[in-house]
Amino acid sequence: MSDKSPRLNFMTMAERKFYKFPYQISDLDHETNREVSKKFSDGLPSLVQVGEQKMLIPGKFRDEAEKLYNFQVRKSDVFIVGFPRSGTTLTQELVWLLVHNLDFAKAKAKNSLIDRVPLLEARAVTTEKTLAMCDSCPGGPDSLKNHISSIESLAQMDTTATRIIKSHLQFSFLPPNLVSTGCKVMYIARNPKDVIVSMYHLQRNSHGREFVGSFEEFFNYFLSDLIFFTPYWTHLREGWERRSRNNFRFLYYEEITRDLRRFIVETADFLGKELTEEEVQKLYETLSFDQFKKYISETDKQLNSKENVNDDFVRKGKVGDYKNYFDDEMNERADKWIDEHLKLTGVEFPFEF
Repeated sequence: MSDKSPRLNFMTMAERKFYKFPYQISDLDHETNREVSKKFSDGLPSLVQVGEQKMLIPGKFRDEAEKLYNFQVRKSDVFIVGFPRSGTTLTQELVWLLVHNLDFAKAKAKNSLIDRVPLLEARAVTTEKTLAMCDSCPGGPDSLKNHISSIESLAQMDTTATRIIKSHLQFSFLPPNLVSTGCKVMYIARNPKDVIVSMYHLQRNSHGREFVGSFEEFFNYFLSDLIFFTPYWTHLREGWERRSRNNFRFLYYEEITRDLRRFIVETADFLGKELTEEEVQKLYETLSFDQFKKYISETDKQLNSKENVNDDFVRKGKVGDYKNYFDDEMNERADKWIDEHLKLTGVEFPFEF
């Protein structure tokens, strides 16, 4: 494997600007917050809505918004962005392996994927139970550090290193110079019907805020923009609007899984990496879903299912799994919701819903 990427220069402190966070952060109305909170194990006592789109997120975001908005992007960074459960985990693992010359031993030794690919907004969304779990797991101090202070950890990384950074935030709330800096950005989109199902299972397994309601209730919350990081469509639209930039790739989970080998080769080229056929095959074998699920269970033991909820962090990865959950009425409502927002946003999907 060889590296085609050039050496890069970084901004000096004098060249950096500090921006005031320009969007309003408002409390979710009390009655709605109370009703939603009932459906989560430890409650959601403080939810806020951000910007005109009213992105829903825990109230801790108030303390993090300006830091996230002013995060210092480097041209050598690789950002992986997408609505949760859209394929970002598979993508970040591929990117990490490519950047680190297919060092599988290091991936396993490093233990947690969040240590290798920090979630930029981790501190704003992490519960106390998750922090306690990280503190007690192998590699706990490093994992805990990245949950509590991912911004600081990333800032301290050597400027010669390629930082791989994940975010579920909408682009409005990320650094305004993110794309213009010239760093690589990969945005992953997925059929929202499958996203809803996958998010439901993720929330059922979320330490400290397990969703305890029915699937129908979760479905209704999602379409009403009452699940973290919604509205889904403004998230997607902001990625779609940036798709023409040379340093930006807009990807579909369905196409990734349909032709994984092509995804591997094209991602390597996007990152300036050359692969042998043997290396492509090794990555293909590792990232094919059943093997990837096993691989993640070995590298990220803290993401395994709890005994009372059979929902692994990497669960099925199946295209069209929503058909096992949606009844006719749900599917009709979802189709209408999708049709309306495709017309409003101009976003296109390469398949029929």
